[in-house]
Amino acid sequence: MSDPGASSTPSPRPASRRSSAWIGAIIGAIAILGWVGWAIYDKLATPPIPNIQTASAQEVITFVVNDRGLMHLPKFDQDRFLATWQKHYAGSDQQRALKQYLEGADESSRSAVRTVLYQIGKRQFMENAREYQRLSKSGGDTYKFLLSNISDALAQTAWIKGSGDPTRDLSSVMAVGLPRNPEDLVKLIVSDTTPEERVIGEKYIEALRNVREQEKKRSGPPKK
Repeated sequence: MSDPGASSTPSPRPASRRSSAWIGAIIGAIAILGWVGWAIYDKLATPPIPNIQTASAQEVITFVVNDRGLMHLPKFDQDRFLATWQKHYAGSDQQRALKQYLEGADESSRSAVRTVLYQIGKRQFMENAREYQRLSKSGGDTYKFLLSNISDALAQTAWIKGSGDPTRDLSSVMAVGLPRNPEDLVKLIVSDTTPEERVIGEKYIEALRNVREQEKKRSGPPKK
C-alpha cells in the first residue's frame, strides 16, 4: 500500500495536450496580430471626414465617393453628414460652386455620387417604411409622421433643383438616369428591394399618397 502522507508527483501532461496548447497559442497570436494589422490598415485607408463648412466642393465629393468614405460611416453619421452638406450648400454661392465642380468632373465621379446617394436614399426610405409599419401596429401618429416625411422630400427635391434657379440646379449632374418625378423615383427604389421589403414599401407609398391627397383637399383648389 502507498503511504497516504507521501506527496504525489503530478503526472506529465500528454504530448498531444502540450501540442494543442501550443497550436492554440499560435492561432491566438496570429489572430491578435491580424486584428491589429487590420485596425491599422482601416485607420490608414479611411479618409478623414471633411469639415463641410471649410472644405472645398472637391474635398467633399472625394470623401463621398471614396469606398471607405461616406458609405463606411455608421448610418447615423451618414444622415448627419448629408443634412449638414445640404444645409451648407443651400446657400446660393455654395450651391453654384458645387454645381460648377460636378459639371467639370468626369462622368465616373458623377456616377459614383449618384450611386452613393441612391444607396443611402434607399436605406432611408426602407427605414421610414418600417417605422410607418411600427407606428401603424402600435397606434402611433402615422399622419404626423407621413406629413413630416412628405415635407422633407419636397425640401430635398427643391434643393436638388436649386430652388428654381437654373444656375444652382443640381439635377442635371446628380440625377442623370434617375426619374425626375419623386413618385417614379420611389417606385424605382421599391422595385430594387426584396419581396418582403417591397410589401412594406408599397404600403408606405400608398399611405404617403393618401396623406398628400388629404392635404390637397384641405388646402382647397389653387387660387386664380
